Amino acid sequence: MKKYLVCGLARSGFAAAKLLLSRGFSVTVADKMPLSSFKQDKLEHIDELSNMGAKFLFGQNPDSIVKYFDTIVISPGIPIDSEFIIKADSLAIPVIGEIELGYKICACPIAAITGTNGKTTAVTITGEIFKKCFPGSMTLGNIGAAFCEKAAEMKQGAWVALETSSFQLESVRDFRPKIAAVLNISEDHLNRHYTMEKYIKSKERIFAKQDATDTLVLNYDDNITRGMASRAKSRPAFFSMNGEPDPAKTGDSRCIFISGNDIVYRYKNYYETMWDSRAMRTPFKHILEDALAAALVAISAGADMKTISQTVLEFKGVEHRVELIAVIDDIEYYNDSKATNVDATVKALTAVEGKVILIAGGQDKKVDFAPLTSLFHEKVNKLVLFGETSKQIEKSCINIGFSNIESVSDLRQAVASAKWAAKPGDRVLLSPACASLDMFNDYEERGNLFKQYVNEV
Repeated sequence: MKKYLVCGLARSGFAAAKLLLSRGFSVTVADKMPLSSFKQDKLEHIDELSNMGAKFLFGQNPDSIVKYFDTIVISPGIPIDSEFIIKADSLAIPVIGEIELGYKICACPIAAITGTNGKTTAVTITGEIFKKCFPGSMTLGNIGAAFCEKAAEMKQGAWVALETSSFQLESVRDFRPKIAAVLNISEDHLNRHYTMEKYIKSKERIFAKQDATDTLVLNYDDNITRGMASRAKSRPAFFSMNGEPDPAKTGDSRCIFISGNDIVYRYKNYYETMWDSRAMRTPFKHILEDALAAALVAISAGADMKTISQTVLEFKGVEHRVELIAVIDDIEYYNDSKATNVDATVKALTAVEGKVILIAGGQDKKVDFAPLTSLFHEKVNKLVLFGETSKQIEKSCINIGFSNIESVSDLRQAVASAKWAAKPGDRVLLSPACASLDMFNDYEERGNLFKQYVNEV
C-alpha cells in the first residue's frame, strides 16, 4: 500500500488527507503544532481522519520520518526549502502540494488563475460564468472549498475555476490547467521567495506544463506578464485597460480591451462589443480589470458572450475587497482586509474617491512601502497603524514628510481612533498592505472583526 505523509493540518491538508484515505492509501498527518494548541474545529478534523485510519505526528518537524513514505503532500504555508523537504528530495521522494494532488484526481478541465492581486475577484466572476454555462462547475482553491475536497466529484462537461497562489504553485509538478491566467506581478511575499526573480518563477509554474492546445491569459499592460508569452508553449491571449493591444505584437491572439466605455473582444479580424463599463454595479477600476481577465478565460473555455456580459454586469464584488460595509453619521467605512500587499492598497486608495483615513499594518513580508506612502499627501488625511510593520511604514512616511500618523496596539483601537478622527463626509478605509498572520488567523478574520468593531465602537 502506498504511504503518504501529509504535512500541515490546515484546510488544504485536511482535504488532501481525507481524499487519500477515502482511496485506501496509508496516511500519516504531521503538524508542527502540539495537539494541545489545536482549536475545536481542528480537533474535529483529527477525530474524523483518525476514524478513517490516519496516523499523526504533532509538535515536531517530520525530518526523522520522511524516509518511510512514498510521497509527501505539503500545505501552502510550508516553504519549499524546509529541511524535511530538502531531505525528501535527496531521497528522491516526491513532494507535492494539495493542488497537484487534486489535479491528478480531477476529471474535468481546469482554468487556473494567479497573480499578485485580483485573483479572488477574477476567479469568482469566472466561476459564476462557468456555473451558468457548464453545469456542475465549481470555484475552488484559495476561495470556496479546497481543491482536494471536491476534485473527485468533478465530471466531464464541467469546469473548475481555481485560484492558485505562488505558495501553492511552488509544489506543482505535472499540473497542467487547460487555461491559465496571470493577472499581474508586483512585489510580494519576499519573506518567502527572497527575490522577485524567484517569485516570478513560482508564478510561471502555472503554465510550465501547458502545450499549444492550451491557453495562457496575460495582462498586456504589465510588462512582466506580457513577457511571459515568449516563455510559454501555450497560446497567449491578452486583456488590457489601456486600449487595443498592438495587433503587430499580438497577431491572431484573442484579446479583450476597453475602448472608451465599451469592452471589446477581438479575435483575428473579428470584433465584438460585449458590455458598457458604465453599467457595471461595481465601478472600481481594479474590478473592471479583473472582469476583463475573467471574461477572456470564459471565452477561451467556450462560454457564450451574452452570459459572460450579463454575469459581469450583475457582479457585486467580493467580501473584504474595497467593500463598503457601513455609512454611520455620514462617514463611509470600507473593508479591504484582502489587501495583503502594497500594490493592493495602492489600488484601493485609487478606487475610493477623495481622501481617506487609512488603517494599515500587519505581518512583515520584507517589502518596500515607498510606492504606497508616496500617495499619502494626495490620498490620506490620517494614517492609523497597528501590527508588526508599524514602525517600517511610519519610517517610510517620515521620509516623505507625512506626519499625521497614530500607532495603536490592535485593530479595535485602530477603528476607535479612525472613528474619532472622522468627520461627516469622510471615508475610513481598512487596507493593511500587509498579511494578517501577526495578529489573526487570516485576512477574513481581520475583515470580519473590522466590521464588528465599526458597528460597536
